[in-house]
Amino acid sequence: MRKIILFGTGKYGLEALDYFGSDNVAFFADNNVNIQGSFIRDIEVIAPSRLNGYADNAIIVLAAGYSICTQMEYQLKSMEIEKYVVYRYLREHLAPEGNKTSKDFMDEFQTDAGIYRLMYLYADNLHKCSEERIEFFMRTADVRGVKPAGGRLRIRQTELLDATLKVKNLAESIGIHLMLGEGNLIGAVRNGGFVPWDDDMDLLLMRDDYKRLIDYCNLNGMLYVSSSLEMNQNDNYRETVRKMYDENKEILFTLNGSFLAAYVKSSNGSSYPYIVDIFPLDYYNESCTYDDLRKYVNECSVYCRKSMMSFKERIEYNDRIAHDGGFVSEVPTGRIGYGIETFFVVSACSGFCRADAVLPVTGISFEGHDFAAPSKPEEFLKMEYGDIYRWPLDAGQTAHGTGRHYIQYRHFDNPVYIACLQDMSDIHDRTGNTIIVEKYKIKDIAEYFAIIDKLEEEESNYYVYS
Repeated sequence: MRKIILFGTGKYGLEALDYFGSDNVAFFADNNVNIQGSFIRDIEVIAPSRLNGYADNAIIVLAAGYSICTQMEYQLKSMEIEKYVVYRYLREHLAPEGNKTSKDFMDEFQTDAGIYRLMYLYADNLHKCSEERIEFFMRTADVRGVKPAGGRLRIRQTELLDATLKVKNLAESIGIHLMLGEGNLIGAVRNGGFVPWDDDMDLLLMRDDYKRLIDYCNLNGMLYVSSSLEMNQNDNYRETVRKMYDENKEILFTLNGSFLAAYVKSSNGSSYPYIVDIFPLDYYNESCTYDDLRKYVNECSVYCRKSMMSFKERIEYNDRIAHDGGFVSEVPTGRIGYGIETFFVVSACSGFCRADAVLPVTGISFEGHDFAAPSKPEEFLKMEYGDIYRWPLDAGQTAHGTGRHYIQYRHFDNPVYIACLQDMSDIHDRTGNTIIVEKYKIKDIAEYFAIIDKLEEEESNYYVYS
C-alpha cells in the first residue's frame, strides 16, 4: 500500500498528519536543513533531495500555503517528479463537496490514474480562480473604488461585524480599546469598511492591555486554554466550541499559542461561532535589528515544531522568549512591532514601526461604526503591507472561499440557469433553487456584467460556469 510523504512540517503539515493518520505517513520532507534528520511525532524529516527514491512507492502531498505549494511544485518538477497532490485543495474543496474522507483519498492514491485525476481537478480549479480574478480586474479600475462585497460574503461580513462589536463593547466596559488591524485597518483607511474580498476580523492591543484583557477573561470564567497534551488547532477549535455551548457562553476567549481569539456565538442560530482574532503589539529595544528579530523568531518557530508542545507549554514558552530573548522591552521605546510570539506575522513584516505611529490611538470609521486605530494607520500598515494602494496578491479572491462564485461543474437539484438577461425573470419564480450563470454561453461581456450586477444588487447566491 502506498504511503504518504508530507512535504512541509508547519501548520498544514501537522494538520495533514492528523487528517491522514500517522500510520499512513512514511516521512515528512522539509527544505529547512535544521530539522532534517529529526523526528516530528516519531516520523522522520527527510531532505527533499531524497524524494526521488520514494516517488514510485509513495505519494507526495504538498502540505503548505498555496503560494509555497507553487514553489514546491517547481522544485519537484526540477527533480522530474510529476505526481503529487495539494493537501489544502483536498480538504477545502474536494472533501466538503463530495463528502470524501481521508480513506477515500488514500484509496485514490493507490493508482496513478487516481492521482492524476486529483491533479487535474486541482489544475482546473486554478484555472477557475484565474478567470475569477481576471473578471474582477476587468470590472474594477482602482483599488479605492471597489464595490462592497455582495451575496453570502456580504452576509458573513455583516454578521462578523456584529460579533466584533460585542467583543469591542466587552473590552470597552473594562477600559480597553481594541484597535483595528490587518486587512480590516486597510479596509477602514481605503474603503471605509471591509475589503470586498475579506471575510475575517483582526484586532490589536498593546501588550499591557492585552494582558489586562486576558486576566479579566480568566477571572470571569471567559478564558479557555486547551488541556491537550499536544498543540492541535482543529482539536482546540472543537474543544472551545464544545465548552462554549456546554456552558452557554455568548463569548469565550481562547489562547491558541500565537494570539488571543474570541469565539462569539452566532445570532443566526448556527452552531458555528464567529471568531475574532486579537494580536498583541510589543515595544522593542532600540539596540536590536529587525533582521536579528526575524532570525530569532524563525529559530523559535522551528524549536516549537520539533518540541511538540501543548498549548499551556507554548504559552509558558512565549513568556520566556519575551523575557529572555533580549528583544522585547518592558518599558516604552520608540519602536513597536507585532508580539514576539506571533512568529508568522513577525516574519511577514519588513521592520519595526515608530511608536508615534501607533500611540496615542486615534478613531476611525469602519462600516459606519467608530473603532480605535493606530495614530498613523498608513504608516503602521507599511510595516506589513507596504503600499496599501497597490493591488494586493489576493485581490478579488476570498481567503476562505466565502462567497466563491467560479466553480467546477457539479450536480445540483433543479438549478436555475442564467445565460442572458431574459433568464433573470425565472429566478423569482424558483426562490431557493441554486442559481447557475452559464458564462460560457454569454458572448457579450457587458450583458454578463449586467447579470452579475443585478444578482449582487439583490444579494442572490450564485455560481458561475465558465
